[in-house]
Amino acid sequence: MRIPKEGRNKVYELCKITILFVFVLTSQSKGQSKGAIVTQANAAYEGGAYAQAAGLYDQALAKKTEPTLLEKCAYSYYSCGNYSKAAERYAQLIKLKPKTDSKNYLYASDAALRNMNVTEALTYNEVYKKEKGTLPDSISVRSESVKLYTDSFSVLPASSLSGSKAKGCIQLDATASVDEGNPGLIFEWDFGDGTIEQGVTMEHCYKQPGTYTIQLHTIDKKSFLRREKDTSLQVVINPSYLSIHAKPVIKQFFPSVFEAGLTVPAQWIPVAYIWDFEEEGKAFGQKVTHKFKNVKAARVTLTVGFRHSETGNHFFKSGYMSVEVINEFDKSETLLEIEKQGGKRK
Repeated sequence: MRIPKEGRNKVYELCKITILFVFVLTSQSKGQSKGAIVTQANAAYEGGAYAQAAGLYDQALAKKTEPTLLEKCAYSYYSCGNYSKAAERYAQLIKLKPKTDSKNYLYASDAALRNMNVTEALTYNEVYKKEKGTLPDSISVRSESVKLYTDSFSVLPASSLSGSKAKGCIQLDATASVDEGNPGLIFEWDFGDGTIEQGVTMEHCYKQPGTYTIQLHTIDKKSFLRREKDTSLQVVINPSYLSIHAKPVIKQFFPSVFEAGLTVPAQWIPVAYIWDFEEEGKAFGQKVTHKFKNVKAARVTLTVGFRHSETGNHFFKSGYMSVEVINEFDKSETLLEIEKQGGKRK
């Protein structure tokens, strides 16, 4: 066994079983002997059906706690991406058998980190390092990044990745400059990127980051007198380092995909992707799947930890998007109608 590489999606196809199937499987196994349940669990484990194996091992452990079953149960949960249950089972295993195989400390550390339990993870890391002398890079980098994030997340600025602000857009309003005594003025905006448009209120989106000088020219409709540079201002469009690819309207209780997009300098090496779904929990990875269960709306925050290839320093960039969570059986319009509108409400 080995610790999967950073960012790898650990939710394998064989782990995807339905709630109904689990319910039926659990019902069928009731009344069976522990030996029969363990036999089924081992068969599922060897076949890579880890979600099925985890449920069966849980039933066997309810009859009697054994280190061997705990280890297989913990790894099954870990392999299916259920890091909360994996962390719980690894903690039980290590408490029951402190001299367990060192690889279990790595899995336990990683599961704890994914649940943002840094103290527990670092404790496991120290035990492993005493035996092996060093940590694998994937765990070492993640431990350092998550600890830094945990120490500084309260002051970490997060910019909106929803709507026009994420696209380098600005809004301009010249309403206050309208002369009621001379309403026949044309407002012409030169946005400094080759774009010229007319209107009292405007929104313009820049395609590239940079510094732009916006100039407003006014034209009298009657005399055609043109006043150049009636107003001039300078704007700085910063590069959007992060983006979140996800639907803004998603179904409650159904898995939704969230993927991080990066536009960063080459020397910025991403080492940790941290997703915060508010009270719905956290996740790691460039691409994650999440189910919302208890909210109607959420602010999904993405924080990416980077290591600078030249200085070795760690730093973070953070952004968020707002999502609407709908119950498919309690909405006024069908999901198909929403999807036809590009995921937007009427």
